[in-house]
Amino acid sequence: MKLIRTSFCYRTRKIDGNIRFDRALGGGALMDVGCYCINFSRLLARTEPKAVHAIANFHSSGVDEVTSAVLEFDSGIHASFTCGMSVQADNAAHICGTEGYIEVPWPWKPQPGKGGFTIARSIPPRQEQPDPSKPVAVPPREQITVDVDQDLYALEADDFAATILDGAPARISPGDAIGNMRVLDEVRRQIGLRW
Repeated sequence: MKLIRTSFCYRTRKIDGNIRFDRALGGGALMDVGCYCINFSRLLARTEPKAVHAIANFHSSGVDEVTSAVLEFDSGIHASFTCGMSVQADNAAHICGTEGYIEVPWPWKPQPGKGGFTIARSIPPRQEQPDPSKPVAVPPREQITVDVDQDLYALEADDFAATILDGAPARISPGDAIGNMRVLDEVRRQIGLRW
């Protein structure tokens, strides 16, 4: 694995009364959905980023409506993400290596019965073909289906409730949560998002 690319974007027209556009309540795309992209990259890299570079566009309410960042990990892995509340995107995750990539169409909230991912083996760029006049066979894409029978946000809420109300062990460790928050804080610092 060399590169992780994620996006989590949506376009909302409801702004009045929407906490996502309320700076005093910690609104903005980064805190609403960017946190998932950061967590995904940290989970796969299995370490904390050593460098973060971020940019953003702001809504007139003072919150970020589109934020993009690149994370650099000690292992040499780079991760990039874009999150937004005023833009459409594929909302996919790509895990890229030297021989191909894995594409997860919608890891944040797959539709019931439609979960899964694709393993794609890449074709070489044309400059590496021994004979440009001969066609290159495109390797097949392998589709893997994963049963998704429950809403993932509902599972997240149920897990949180079980931890608080029933004393079940937390699935996300305090250290992991703090690590994610450190990256969020650094992105916020770089884009100038203060509450």
